[in-house]
Amino acid sequence: MKNWISYTLVLVGGIIGGLLSPLARPAVAQNTVYQGQQLWILGSDGRQRIQLGTYASGGEAGQPAMGLTDNHGHLRFLFRLAGRNDSPVLVMKDRGGRDRLVMGLGLNDDAQEPFLAVIDSRGQKKLLTGSY
Repeated sequence: MKNWISYTLVLVGGIIGGLLSPLARPAVAQNTVYQGQQLWILGSDGRQRIQLGTYASGGEAGQPAMGLTDNHGHLRFLFRLAGRNDSPVLVMKDRGGRDRLVMGLGLNDDAQEPFLAVIDSRGQKKLLTGSY
């Protein structure tokens, strides 16, 4: 199963790279980092734009993630699986790397109820629905 996920991520990364190549002429680099697999798609300026991979350690070991980086090198959007339920989660970040909008399905509850949380500039979380 673990190899299947890795191969799928590489395939998806290749497809995305092929689709984006006429627009950004990205270079692609693949590397093993902290025992997790990662694939980077770089812009024509050599900066990372898209990162596909799996987490290498801790409770999230083996879970896949995809990140989008802005023109200044800041991770701004993260799509990943998380929690006991391997639930899909979207995280939108500000330029400082702080989570500002997080939504997904319940990470640990059996019902996997949807959640939506907003975090203000002071770091105060407001849960609009669900549990996060």
